[in-house]
Amino acid sequence: MSVEIQIARCAEIRRKITSVFIVLLLLCTSVHAGPEREITVSAATSLKNAFEKIGKLFEAKHKPDGRKILEKYGFKVRR
Repeated sequence: MSVEIQIARCAEIRRKITSVFIVLLLLCTSVHAGPEREITVSAATSLKNAFEKIGKLFEAKHKPDGRKILEKYGFKVRR
């Protein structure tokens, strides 16, 4: 495997991790935003598995509040 391929893979992983942290930050700040009961998350299809797991954990934690996550996938991340 060439060095260029390894660098490209590391950059892609770094972008995905950064995207996950940004969405988590938005989720954390929106929890205290007010009486909204639904949070919409729009993400690239490649992040679907991660966000489904995060969404289930979030909804389980906030079940008494009735908070839900609406997920939208299929957006392409432009470089």
